[in-house]
Amino acid sequence: MDNYFIFDGKRSYSMGIELQGPVSVSGATPNVTEYRIPGRNGKLHEWDGTYADRRISASCYMLSHMAPKEIRAASEWLLGSGYRKLVLSHDEEHFYLAKAVSGIPENVRLGLLNPFYIEFSAKPQKFLLSGEREVSVDKTIYNPTARNARPIIKIRGSGDATVTVNTAKITCKGLTSIETVILDMETGNTTTSAWLNANDKVYYEEEIVLFPGINNIMVSGNAAVTVIPRWFEI
Repeated sequence: MDNYFIFDGKRSYSMGIELQGPVSVSGATPNVTEYRIPGRNGKLHEWDGTYADRRISASCYMLSHMAPKEIRAASEWLLGSGYRKLVLSHDEEHFYLAKAVSGIPENVRLGLLNPFYIEFSAKPQKFLLSGEREVSVDKTIYNPTARNARPIIKIRGSGDATVTVNTAKITCKGLTSIETVILDMETGNTTTSAWLNANDKVYYEEEIVLFPGINNIMVSGNAAVTVIPRWFEI
């Protein structure tokens, strides 16, 4: 099987980068704080439920026919700002949110065909591509993972409505049919489809997550709900 990665929608070999073998991915490491108490043997460990970023490493070389301007373009592609989707060829059902922390070395840019490593720093979640699909909600939605997911919830309707996700209630006021209200449970932002602030239209108190297994979603009022669930594993 060919080895490659897809970063920000582009395959590595389309940018002139060939992989020498499978990409290496570190395991997720819990964020643990250690405490030493005088007079007691050993240490106490406290885990806050989070994980450190992963390290992802690819051993590469540039194709010999690549012109200097093409190599520069590949370097700019890798080192763009922010976290972007990274899919690995051995597992195209998942993706990571990653950013490149090392690019193409200068000696390669000068035309030397030395192998080099591309290093990524990735968020610990291993996201399911199936969880990126927007789905219409028909009373229940099933989380196939063992992790609580923080979805994107889209509400479209007119007037007032209430959306209940398990026990968490979302109260909507003054919805209009020409716009969609979007709640991002990861960032806590509430906007319209025109990227305007929509905090005046939506109110909720309880954290909204999709638990492993069956989740109940009920809608009252003139509204329709779709969800991008963001399933992930560790």
